[in-house]
Amino acid sequence: MRTHPCWRISTGLLLASALASGRGARADCSFGGTACEEFQRADLVFFGEVSDVDWEPAAQSDASGAKVRFSVIEGFKGDPPQDLTISLGRSSEEARFQFGQRAIVYLGRAGTNWTSACRRIHYAAGVDDLEVSWLRKMKNHAAGGQVFGSVVDITHSTRSNLGQIRVGLLHEGTRIAETRTEIGGRFDLGWRQPGTYVLEVTPSERLAGASRAIVVAATSTCIPISAIPLQPR
Repeated sequence: MRTHPCWRISTGLLLASALASGRGARADCSFGGTACEEFQRADLVFFGEVSDVDWEPAAQSDASGAKVRFSVIEGFKGDPPQDLTISLGRSSEEARFQFGQRAIVYLGRAGTNWTSACRRIHYAAGVDDLEVSWLRKMKNHAAGGQVFGSVVDITHSTRSNLGQIRVGLLHEGTRIAETRTEIGGRFDLGWRQPGTYVLEVTPSERLAGASRAIVVAATSTCIPISAIPLQPR
């Protein structure tokens, strides 16, 4: 599963032209949220394919950046039409789309425009992608919720060295999923049915492991797990 928080995306195709024309007022981005967090704060969420991208000349508008046209494959929030054209702002963080790209897009209103800056984009090949299935559950208010949270090093306030720590999810003693933390210690184990689970953090080279029992309720939907403290080894 390849998901790209906005701080680590640079398509190059559009970004170079944006900066060259003086449009690139860069947004102050850190991490994109999980699918359920971004679903809650977005005004428009859909899975689609980019059919056209067009940067307006700078003299035409002080507010608009790119116009992006999508063929919407499936909508989840905001009732997008099948043939959708949006106008984006001028932040260089908007330069994230190129022709033929398929992605789950989370957009917010920005005055008369839309914005994708500092928001989640998940590149997906088809409707069988896991994140598509999660969004269907959110749209339909299905029972369960997304299991996500973070680990923290109790000896350091910085989270810069907390990437690539293995976090597993156990149900009735069986490991049913595993992921690795991002640089800041965040992890995401996806949508889970109601039930009792155990989170198991594997020891790393310098930090001890940990485990925690969690309950996914019928109405959990998007409740983060409180930070899991890790002791030094």
